[in-house]
Amino acid sequence: MVLDEATAALDNEIENLVSDAVKALGGEKTLIIIAHRLTTIKHCDRGYQIDSGKIISTGTYDSVVIGQGLASNLDKPLSES
Repeated sequence: MVLDEATAALDNEIENLVSDAVKALGGEKTLIIIAHRLTTIKHCDRGYQIDSGKIISTGTYDSVVIGQGLASNLDKPLSES
């Protein structure tokens, strides 16, 4: 299943419901989630940070988001970080 900016136009409450539904599919389905809002990917097994079409960081949520110092921007799209 591919989700491309699936939560971009949602408020935080509805985003949490979508996130819970996605989390429930974990282990049953392969999901590719494309997102700028960092909270959207916090339950993913693996993350990739892409800049100018190139992968610049990969790993767990903690290593990509927290390790790259992006945690202070959790509710902002990466393009605004």
